Amino acid sequence: MIHVTGAIDTMTRCRHYHSEVDVIAIKFKCCDVYYGCYYCHAEMADHQPIVWPMEEQGAKAILCGSCYAELT
Repeated sequence: MIHVTGAIDTMTRCRHYHSEVDVIAIKFKCCDVYYGCYYCHAEMADHQPIVWPMEEQGAKAILCGSCYAELT
């Protein structure tokens, strides 16, 4: 199941990044939730972000706002 925060529009744009090409959301390792950007996580989460480790480089952590595919 894909868990996305409510602070993004239907194409995953947030108030920080909202141009025509800003159509990805980022899954944060610490909470397994997609946020529009790092700033959104800082404003909305109650914890510090955790960076994906190199050995999990192939994890699906990007969500395309155009087709909703999860990407590595």
